[in-house]
Amino acid sequence: MSNYGLIITASNMITDSMSDDRKQELANEHKRRDKQAKNIYGMFERNCINASVMKELTRKELEEAVETIKSHTTENNISYFYFNCHGGENGLSIIMGDLNPNNTVNLPFSDLRAILDNIPGKKVVMIEACHSGASISDSVNKEELNKKLRDTRNNVLSAFKAKRTNIKGISLRSGELRSDDYYVITSCHPKEYSFGSVFSEQWCKASGWDCANSKAVARVDNKSYISLKDICDYTAKQHLYYDNPFTHEHFESDQDDMCYPENSDFRVFGDTALNANSEIDMVEAASSKTTYHLKFKCNHVKGNSEYANYQVKLHGISRATSFIPINTTYSELCEGVVRDLTVENIGIPKKLTFRGDIYERNPKISFKTIMVKRGRIIYRGNLIVDKSNKNIRKNNNQITIELKPVISASNAVVGLKK
Repeated sequence: MSNYGLIITASNMITDSMSDDRKQELANEHKRRDKQAKNIYGMFERNCINASVMKELTRKELEEAVETIKSHTTENNISYFYFNCHGGENGLSIIMGDLNPNNTVNLPFSDLRAILDNIPGKKVVMIEACHSGASISDSVNKEELNKKLRDTRNNVLSAFKAKRTNIKGISLRSGELRSDDYYVITSCHPKEYSFGSVFSEQWCKASGWDCANSKAVARVDNKSYISLKDICDYTAKQHLYYDNPFTHEHFESDQDDMCYPENSDFRVFGDTALNANSEIDMVEAASSKTTYHLKFKCNHVKGNSEYANYQVKLHGISRATSFIPINTTYSELCEGVVRDLTVENIGIPKKLTFRGDIYERNPKISFKTIMVKRGRIIYRGNLIVDKSNKNIRKNNNQITIELKPVISASNAVVGLKK
């Protein structure tokens, strides 16, 4: 089974009419959001989620991406969404015009709910935006929110904050994402502002992804599977700081993340793709077998034997299989070798290692195609390598090739086609 995710970011658009200082300010903001998207992408991969990154998307593009995910999911799937953008008490801004509401595409939480409701199964939604907690709060004190805005009106951030909390023409709502099918974590409470990457990096760390070094690490408490409650419990123990993007001062964060359901132990991240309705114990699931479909084809072969015996090893993001024998022939190498490898589940395949037998009797080969299929996702071998990598004998009798998911379009969902 494969689960899918969308990572969505939005910043103010840079225009020619802006001052140089404003352009630089927004360029830094774009850079920060790109970094956060990269971090979440790594965390999703580490947790066996096939994700795509989309920037400044229109509402129509969001709806189309959701429809694509819908066409590949059932009631047993969990779908994942991460939003990093400006927000207000009523919703999110997924395209931003610089202090100009006419160039801004707002997405009320009620509309977001209506769009995501089309997807079967369960939804995990992660929101890093100001006032994002309003999406899961059971009550919002509008007077308290307005008082906080008035109190900060003369602050250097007043214009920025006022814009983010003003979504015109929409009545105040709260708790739109409170539903049995939703598991939501937000970077702040309804009355709070969200700054920098205070929480996304902590969410990643709790979920087993080291953002600074771009590598998999142990999850919180060394768990194989964790819930949103586990993540919130972890962040509550951290001393978090942020850099004010306007004054460049370093502050201890006074914002707090929150999750819904508040005390649920439902596991949302783990060593395998999770089933939304599975009653199987997760420890058992972690050691379950999965079939990977392997196909490779060579341009030509040279050798003195009819048979060609190789071994392959599949590398996941945090572990790898042992070497598996692939016994084949010259003719099959040229026509295309196809094998089903049923092995311990390693999650998303990242690399594939070919190794010759210990007697080095294998022919010299030049790869034309390498593909690995897991579920509905196809991963292709990156064959743009040094020429020596095309000859297995010149590299200690083995070569390792990077695998990349097939992408149908630059702004499409990775590995998915309608």
